[in-house]
Amino acid sequence: MSLDRKTRLAVELYKLGVSKDGVVELLSQFSEDEIEQQLIYLPYRKAKRQEAFIVDAIRKSYSPPKEYFHAQTKADLAAAFDAVDQGSQRALRQSDPTPQGHGTSDSPHPDQANLGLASGQPDDHADLPNFDGQVR
Repeated sequence: MSLDRKTRLAVELYKLGVSKDGVVELLSQFSEDEIEQQLIYLPYRKAKRQEAFIVDAIRKSYSPPKEYFHAQTKADLAAAFDAVDQGSQRALRQSDPTPQGHGTSDSPHPDQANLGLASGQPDDHADLPNFDGQVR
């Protein structure tokens, strides 16, 4: 066991109100990982007396509370959405800054795009009905 980690865990347990004898017992009988994991779970539990609860949780190896998993899932989802948002923003920044469409240098010449349809003169070859329904 590393002394720094052990000291940090002892301080955390003291802050919760665990007695000196309780801290010594827990640190001598249980691994640092077991103690640390229960300290991580504690904020997600509804413990009225945290000092008694943490000692019992460490001694009996309580399983993680469901609230802990919900918090982890929310954090994972938030990170995923942030990554998607950042990817979208990056794609927008990397896209071609020149707009495509009407009025750009890539648009066809008006006469070419028109193909004579808007010239104001009817095509002699087209059979178009008049407003009265007759074909001219």
